[in-house]
Amino acid sequence: MKGLVRIKAITVPQHSFYECLYTDIEAAQEVHILAAFLMEYGVKLILPALKTAVDKGVAVRVLTGRYLGITEPAALYLLKKEFAEASNFQLRLFPDTAVSFHPKAYFLDMPEGRKV
Repeated sequence: MKGLVRIKAITVPQHSFYECLYTDIEAAQEVHILAAFLMEYGVKLILPALKTAVDKGVAVRVLTGRYLGITEPAALYLLKKEFAEASNFQLRLFPDTAVSFHPKAYFLDMPEGRKV
């Protein structure tokens, strides 16, 4: 991520976390998703926004884990299939199943002047 980091606290009651994340991914100049696990349903929810970002040339990086076996292989295969040819998409898997790995973070580099 480049430059000044601004943090957006999602507290607006008329917008859900999903709505904010979806629209912010579409508008971002760079996307980093750190999630303890991925599930197919959740990937399908944000997949159109990720496609929009990748199609615009935005670097999208996803790091997830295998802790407790929660990550669904279908979610990983969906991302792999969708972005197999995209050089600006990276999917990484924290491989250790015995080490606690339970982060949840979304870092989005937003265009200058865009309200967050």
